[in-house]
Amino acid sequence: MDVDFLTLADSAQVVGDKLYMLGGGWNFVNAPQFPAQHSMSVAVGFSVDWMETNRRHDFRIELRNEDDGHKLADVAGQFEAGRPAGIPPGTTQKVLLAFSFAVSIERAGQYVVRLFLNGQDAKHQAFMAIAADGAGVPPQLPPSN
Repeated sequence: MDVDFLTLADSAQVVGDKLYMLGGGWNFVNAPQFPAQHSMSVAVGFSVDWMETNRRHDFRIELRNEDDGHKLADVAGQFEAGRPAGIPPGTTQKVLLAFSFAVSIERAGQYVVRLFLNGQDAKHQAFMAIAADGAGVPPQLPPSN
């Protein structure tokens, strides 16, 4: 089984086997001040091989501060991809999941959303929280020639 993507978005939901996102693919949170309340969504896509269908798979998604490991939010569950009638043997199934979180970001810094699949660290997406005035942004190196 493959994790096709793990994406951060302002809003995401799965309806009728389709993923709908608003403001997806970001990696910075601009906060007017800290602590900051932030609403976000995490969208995940799996490709489930034929032999992995009709079996339950465990997942867990954690949002942590990368500096000290403090957990801001998490969700866990199971999914199972079936084999719809009439599909050819060997067909890969797509599974899409979306979760919304309201988190309190205590300070500027590096954060990470990590996906665990069947107990294994499967994918992650980092983002940085910065003050809207730019405080907390790491210095940029000058462009090389």
